[in-house]
Amino acid sequence: VVNGTEQDYSLSFHLGDECNGDYHNSDADKITTFHLQESIIKNITNCLHNHIRAQKKPVVLLGNDHALSIFTFALAKKLSPHSKIGLFVFDEHVDIYGLEDNYNIVNKANVFGKLLLEGYADYIVFLGTSKLAKSIFLDSVSENFTKTHIFKNVEIYSDSDLKDEKWEKVISKSIFTMKEKGIT
Repeated sequence: VVNGTEQDYSLSFHLGDECNGDYHNSDADKITTFHLQESIIKNITNCLHNHIRAQKKPVVLLGNDHALSIFTFALAKKLSPHSKIGLFVFDEHVDIYGLEDNYNIVNKANVFGKLLLEGYADYIVFLGTSKLAKSIFLDSVSENFTKTHIFKNVEIYSDSDLKDEKWEKVISKSIFTMKEKGIT
């Protein structure tokens, strides 16, 4: 469970008897919050990794918020470090907003940008975004953001781009592009 804002949040998790945690952060500065969040991501990912390895059978991870994606993809990279992960996102928003060069605190508005920046995802295709989200995509990061190279690994298709039979063609083209880029 994750609740709160960038400045004040609480997180609790439970995975059997071997993995429990509760974290609370209130009124910490951005850098402290960033380091605490990175520690939480690492700890939960390691815990999930150990739990899955102990199961010795396939596992399905479900979540209800984009912010939980960070754990899923960090875990996928930990389980298969040399994999290159491609992702299709069906959403009205691109959720790469407000990125900075350093200290990006993951939230639902920037989770996909964080996945790209941290190397947890290697290519992302957004399908069904609003025209507005598509039009402001490149303007949505911090004015000081210099890591714009990540955007070469993003495709965005608005609803109007996907009318009629175009869905199948766009998805096929995107899969081909991912394969050309070595996405496994």
